[in-house]
Amino acid sequence: MPRRRLSERAALGAVLLLTAAGCDDAPEAVAPPDDYRLLEHQVAAVGVPDDWDDGDDETLLEADPDAVVAEHPDAEELHVGASLWRYSEPVSTAEEAVSVMAGQLSVAPGHEQHERRSLEVAGSDDAFLIQLSIEAPALDGQTVFFTYAGAMYDNEHAVLMRLVGPEDLITEQMVEVALETLRVDGG
Repeated sequence: MPRRRLSERAALGAVLLLTAAGCDDAPEAVAPPDDYRLLEHQVAAVGVPDDWDDGDDETLLEADPDAVVAEHPDAEELHVGASLWRYSEPVSTAEEAVSVMAGQLSVAPGHEQHERRSLEVAGSDDAFLIQLSIEAPALDGQTVFFTYAGAMYDNEHAVLMRLVGPEDLITEQMVEVALETLRVDGG
């Protein structure tokens, strides 16, 4: 059954902005389920399917030499998968960093924001989520979903997670696992 809206925990393209400043009340880290592995960055980790290949993204590597990428095996030349990287500028909240990243897509054809809210992320007391979709001309106008999440890992720096792809390649379970396993490990 096709999804018209992204549910609270299941957005196909998302960016999570994780902020870990004072983590006393942050939730415990959740291990990924069977058939998933952790994609590990120097300051964060997120669960991705076992069969996703490690990749790279030159743009992210310019912003953060430690950036990590996992690509869907059927992605071909498209960027379909998950990424973790440090946001390059100092910020005061996770929402600020996630909003800047998601805002870059606001002029894309068919842009629709589905969700915007605070998150609970292990190792962080300030995390934020934006889920949106756009029409992708390279995919003959097919809808591509983005989940952006971010979290602070010190008082002025954030780490970002992006999960992106068309709904035939990114399942609701993949999004749920990413949001449940996302964690900040330190700075």
